[in-house]
Formats: sequence, structure tokens, C-alpha cells
Amino acid sequence: PNCVPNSPPPADPLATLPPLSDPGGTCSGPMTISGTVAIAPGKYCGFTFQSGSWLQMAAGNYYITGPITANNPGTVLKWTGTGVMVFLASANGQVNLVSNKVNMELSAPAGGTYNGILFYQQRGNVQDAVLSKNNTDDMSLSGAMYFPDAELSLKNNNGVVVNDCTLIVAKELDFNNNSTLTNGCAAYGGSPILTVTLAE
Repeated sequence: PNCVPNSPPPADPLATLPPLSDPGGTCSGPMTISGTVAIAPGKYCGFTFQSGSWLQMAAGNYYITGPITANNPGTVLKWTGTGVMVFLASANGQVNLVSNKVNMELSAPAGGTYNGILFYQQRGNVQDAVLSKNNTDDMSLSGAMYFPDAELSLKNNNGVVVNDCTLIVAKELDFNNNSTLTNGCAAYGGSPILTVTLAE
């Protein structure tokens, strides 16, 4: 009953957060993740998860210029990293995990420029983000998810793991299934986003 028609869009609460600089170097295409693969911070052209694979990210910033995808909707995959920031660059950086078996345990850096920022999709990048199709495994995503010009689809079931710092900036949201989400962000000294606004 209290909706106000023609309300202006909310301001971007992370508008002053600078994009990650291109670390340089080249890559030939998305890296195939088969078995257990451990990687260091740097520039990557995306990842393609094979069934049964596990991507382990060391702490740091990751500059991604291509898609992060599952091999098919039945792909069983795991993606872990503590103190990581995933920057989806240019027009092609994208998370598109259209799979029913996604297990993610990721946390943002607890200091520096990207304190509390887990995913950062470059402004102007309109590629929609899919973190799971209809997940039956757990996700622990600690940190802000910044998709200012794209839709974020999050359809996971979280029966056990609590996401202790779930903050989302996105053009559109698509939620489904059951998740436990909180916004205390104690590990980052409080929320990096100080206002909450929903515009429809």
C-alpha cells in the first residue's frame, strides 16, 4: 500500500570502488578443471568444470576475462577459496554455473581495497550471473556480490552452511529454493554496503 510509483533507481553503493587493474599477460581460452586443480591469483580466460572437479583458489585477486561454466547441467563441481576476490572483466567475464551439483566455499579478502568483496563484475558488463541452476549441495559465499548491470540467479539449497556476509548489488535478482543468508560481516569489520534499497 505504500509503494511510490516512478521512484528513481537507487544509487550504486559501490560506485566509488575501483575496478581491478589488468595484471597483463595473455591466455588462450577457458582453463579446463578436471580433478583437483589449485591456482594462484592472476589473469585467467575463465574455467570449464568437468564432473567431479575441484578448483582451489589461493588468497588474492583473480582477473577473469571469459566464462566460468559447468560442462553440463549434471556436472558435480566444487570451488573453494579463502580471501579471494573474483573480478569479471570486460564484456565476456561471466559466472554461468548451470548445474544441479554446485558446492562453493568462497570468502572475500579481509583487508585492502577489496575488503569484503567476493564477486565484482565490471560496470557495463551485462552478462547474467548464474551461481547454480537448482542446487542440492551447500554454498558458503562470504562477501559482497557486485553485479551492477546484470541479473544474479541464486537457486541453491543451504541446509547446513550459513552465509555470514551476504550482500548483493545487482540489476535484477532471481532467488529460489532455501538458503540461510545473514549480513553481519564481522570478519570484514562490518558491511562494505551501508544502505539497503529495493526498486521494482
